Amino acid sequence: MATLDRRPSGSGFTLIEMLVAIAVFTILMIGLLNLLDSSTKLSKLESALADTQENVRYATYHLMRTARMMGGSVMPFARAGGAGNAWVAGEVRNNVGSTETIFGATVATMPGSDVLVLRGFFDVAPFFVAQTDVNPAGMVVTIREHTDPGGPNERVINDLTPWQTLGPNLFLNRGLIISTGEGATQVTATAQVGGQYVVGEIVASTGVTGTSPNRTLALTYAANAAWDVLNPAGAAVAAGEPIFRASRAGILDAFAYYVDDQMILRRVSPANPGVGEPVAVNIGNLQVELGVDANSDGFLDPAAEWVATPTLGAALTGAGALAMRLTVLGRTPFEVPDWTEPAVTFAGAGDITPPTAGVSGPRHAKWRRMEVAVALRNFM
Repeated sequence: MATLDRRPSGSGFTLIEMLVAIAVFTILMIGLLNLLDSSTKLSKLESALADTQENVRYATYHLMRTARMMGGSVMPFARAGGAGNAWVAGEVRNNVGSTETIFGATVATMPGSDVLVLRGFFDVAPFFVAQTDVNPAGMVVTIREHTDPGGPNERVINDLTPWQTLGPNLFLNRGLIISTGEGATQVTATAQVGGQYVVGEIVASTGVTGTSPNRTLALTYAANAAWDVLNPAGAAVAAGEPIFRASRAGILDAFAYYVDDQMILRRVSPANPGVGEPVAVNIGNLQVELGVDANSDGFLDPAAEWVATPTLGAALTGAGALAMRLTVLGRTPFEVPDWTEPAVTFAGAGDITPPTAGVSGPRHAKWRRMEVAVALRNFM
């Protein structure tokens, strides 16, 4: 007699089978989640590195473009004599501490990073002026659009169209440099001078007045300590100056670049002191080196004449600074597990001290570095 199978045909899995299936599924899910987590972390890191690289590139070329426009042939990078040695078109504050006073405002800075101040014609090209357009007694300079308007020798010397609609507050509180220009300027029938200048603050402006070709722009200047130090004697411009025959008048701006304690490269100006405007984020350090013609041969020896710890004295050595080397170091805003940035990343980048290996801190972030050299060109 046959034995009947009494288990129902629709019965499910046993408890042991279910437990085994759940365990296998759990192990597979844990593996998939770990793989997804690793992939997410890697994607986050690669994205942060790409952003850091782009920020470093942008910051470097921004600094390079501004440095190329700094100064002028009659306004040196630094000057000796007068009331003492002084930074003029440029200024390097080497490896500052946790705070720094810039244009009268105290800001939080990245310790060990440099502060770079650049002065020059960043927005407005220098104007041509005639001696009769400079009134030293009244401390007023008149910028004319044409010479000999309507006459046989008429020609355009200054295009005032860009400033036509900007009103009387045009250029207020910026620097005004009045100079002989790059070459020699005739003073008398038998005498020439060159390379003379005075700098003051623009305290009043008429804005652009009149109609073409007779439009003019009158600028009144006065003493201001922020600009006085730029003068050859280090003294304030006074009524009766300049005493030489001027041929140029330029609008000066000043910008200071620093890395704050939140890894943001910022730019400030006398008109916008304090924290200023952000240039790039995730910047861990800025280092500036000067190429100094120590032996006055007119050339820069790359092996011996780069100054990694720039000082005012070094900038004035020999024939002075000929070039500037800018190194921008960016880093990810977070630490990377099991990573220590190699010391070679920091080697040769000015006098930066590499973060200590083996301790929690910026050395355990991933860094990117970019370096450019800029010739100190003259634009006056």
